[in-house]
Amino acid sequence: MARKTLARKRKAGRTLVLLVLLGGLAGANYYRNLEAEREARKAARFAGYSDAALGQLADAYRSELAPLQAEYERLGRRAGGVRAADELGDAVREFERVQTSSRRLRDLATEVATREARLREIEQEQAWRARHAGGLALHLERLCGVAIAR
Repeated sequence: MARKTLARKRKAGRTLVLLVLLGGLAGANYYRNLEAEREARKAARFAGYSDAALGQLADAYRSELAPLQAEYERLGRRAGGVRAADELGDAVREFERVQTSSRRLRDLATEVATREARLREIEQEQAWRARHAGGLALHLERLCGVAIAR
């Protein structure tokens, strides 16, 4: 009888040590993920904005983006080709016209791409905030290192 209780105590002791070890490892993982998350949030461009300001900023970028895209598409269709020129002066003027048109098209493409990138960053920030609004899911994600789908 004494042997059975001694064996049970040893087994319970091993189980307890294993649970404490597992809890310590989970705590270390949680802390590591928390620190990584804090560092990532410091690098986020729009982390300091309130939700309302972020929404207004996204709306402003969307309203700026629509006319720029329309102008870019209009210029892209119009910048078809080079007209033939018989004289040297006409050829130079045509070259300058095409060069100016191409430069404007490139500048518009850069503006559109920049605004689209900023809008994507804002939308990613909003999605991050929505995903991390719930407390339990956030803590489980930090503990396990795996995003919990909702």
